Amino acid sequence: MDKETLKDIVDRAHIVCPCSNATRGNIKVTLTLV
Repeated sequence: MDKETLKDIVDRAHIVCPCSNATRGNIKVTLTLV
């Protein structure tokens, strides 16, 4: 997969992730593709 598609998937997953929802606004998060 190309990096743009992977970034889109990770960004969307971050929106619906229960852990991300629980900490949103309280913890700074940086998503990195390797």
